[in-house]
Amino acid sequence: MGNLSTLVMIDIGENNLRGIIPTEFGKLVNLKEIYLGSNKISGIGSLRSLSILDLSRNQFSGEIPSTMGQLQNLVNLSLSMNNFEGLIPESFGDLVALAYLDLSGNNLSGTIPESLVNLKQLSYLNVSFNALTGKTPHGGPFANLTAGSFMGNAELWGPSKFNVVEC
Repeated sequence: MGNLSTLVMIDIGENNLRGIIPTEFGKLVNLKEIYLGSNKISGIGSLRSLSILDLSRNQFSGEIPSTMGQLQNLVNLSLSMNNFEGLIPESFGDLVALAYLDLSGNNLSGTIPESLVNLKQLSYLNVSFNALTGKTPHGGPFANLTAGSFMGNAELWGPSKFNVVEC
């Protein structure tokens, strides 16, 4: 598969696939979009040139790798409905092209990184139904977000428009 040098998109979602993303995907230099949602995948491999990465509804567990912050071309990242735990990586603030980030339905804890304020292109953020705590960042893209982005995080607080405890 690593020899498919012109391959731009892979959509193998909803196929009940198991295992890790093959390392050969990392050799596909023109690969921009991967849709692997609704499988049973548990490892992400090396996918540096992507603009869209959908790993929603799989069986990922443990911490979100901080190396995902190196995927500088990402515009759309969906990691929803997995079993990720721990902190949202601070390195996500380096994903300057990111417009869509869905981390909902995991077991993420801690605070939302202040570095996400730097994501000027971010127009959609969903961190609902995790175990996030502390104050929501304000400014940058957070000025345009709504309460739906933060539901189901009982110990999260911030502006009243987010329907969380006010600061």
